[in-house]
Amino acid sequence: MSPSNRQIRKSRHSGRKWRHRLEEVFDFVSTITSCRTEGEVARSFLHSLRSYGVTNLLAGMIPRSGSSNQEQLAHVLLDVWPPQWLLHYFSRGYLFRDPTIRLVQWSNRPFFWREVGELCSVCPVGHRIMNEAREFDLWEGLTFSFPTLNDRAFGVSIASRRLDIPPERVLALQFLSACALGRSLALVNEHLASDDVLLSHRQREAISWASDGLTVGEIAERMDVSRHTADMHLRLARDKLGVKSNIHAVAEALRRGLIS
Repeated sequence: MSPSNRQIRKSRHSGRKWRHRLEEVFDFVSTITSCRTEGEVARSFLHSLRSYGVTNLLAGMIPRSGSSNQEQLAHVLLDVWPPQWLLHYFSRGYLFRDPTIRLVQWSNRPFFWREVGELCSVCPVGHRIMNEAREFDLWEGLTFSFPTLNDRAFGVSIASRRLDIPPERVLALQFLSACALGRSLALVNEHLASDDVLLSHRQREAISWASDGLTVGEIAERMDVSRHTADMHLRLARDKLGVKSNIHAVAEALRRGLIS
């Protein structure tokens, strides 16, 4: 029996749709490969996710249990996350009580945050963490886990106030996340192998206070300088480290051994 005209048109439409999606993937891989900093990777990745309503992303390796706040920050690779929430999160020691982190460590399957309660038991602190995240417009999220050979795990989370991600697109987004993560890791290794970054004493001091979760105003008080001067030291440190946020600057400075 020969196919009907309707079936032929449907098949052609489906073929064009898949070719278009394949072209999008190739374009993304090409763009990510050409990125020269982790900040560029994060911005390119976020740009590719805009049609799904994504406004924020965070990626990094899950540190070993018992690691300090500074060590936890050093594992951040891609950061387009509300900075005040990130500082609050790490300063409160939320990482190892966050149910999404537990799921990243336990399983390599992607999960929407709305599924967390079905996939694992959530303690009162876990509920508080997820509720507090909403205060920073992180209402809905999707997290990917990438285990390594030495029993470590990388996590990539994308989030916003409202996501619009069809279930059939999750696998494709997992692939894009792996590409972005792989490029950021390659860049970290390149940066660590390159010439050392030289930060002034005051720039190291400002970044060190930032690693403790202090705001710019609090850093200015500790350094006994104006808020403008403290912000200048942080900005110069970010420029030298090639990053855009204080959290990312802390992570980069810790990886390079510039602060401890």
